[in-house]
Amino acid sequence: MQDYVFNKPGVMRLASPVWKAMLTGGFAESRKAVISLEDDDPDALLIVLLAAHLQHRQLPKELTFDQIVKLAVICDKYDTATVVQPFLHQWNSPYQSNCLEAGHEQWLSVAWAFGYTENFKDIADCLVRTSMIDSEGRCLNIEGKLCPGAPLFGFSGTFAAIFGGGAPPPRCGFSYSRSGNYVFLS
Repeated sequence: MQDYVFNKPGVMRLASPVWKAMLTGGFAESRKAVISLEDDDPDALLIVLLAAHLQHRQLPKELTFDQIVKLAVICDKYDTATVVQPFLHQWNSPYQSNCLEAGHEQWLSVAWAFGYTENFKDIADCLVRTSMIDSEGRCLNIEGKLCPGAPLFGFSGTFAAIFGGGAPPPRCGFSYSRSGNYVFLS
């Protein structure tokens, strides 16, 4: 894995409230000269850091669907979607038309992270109507195949786990209610 060094902690604090807390709060990272984000996908993290440091010419012109999903994970984790917002249409447009197709269930996390309200509602509705849980508690798509990235959604045998016990972010613009092992979107 390649190491990346950015020596502008002020930029990171402005780019992310999570990084601001890490770098100025009581976290161990605030007392270190170098912090490690080794649990994160390095390429997706680099994209966010390049955008935050205004190194736009170094940003990729295109991303694969897998790269978009990994970027969504980083942006959701560090609350940095606004940092890459100007580039999302360019990166997402080749894949957005097939967001409801089997095998693209990870669009749910992309829509969640980037606040694509209508996409999120449509995908969640489609998943609720067409997905099933097998005898081992795994989420299967309409073709009976394991939903790619199901752990990313928090599936643990019930649809209630989609939201991991929390509420959807306000940027998704809808409400939900729980009943037993189910989540109802409205």
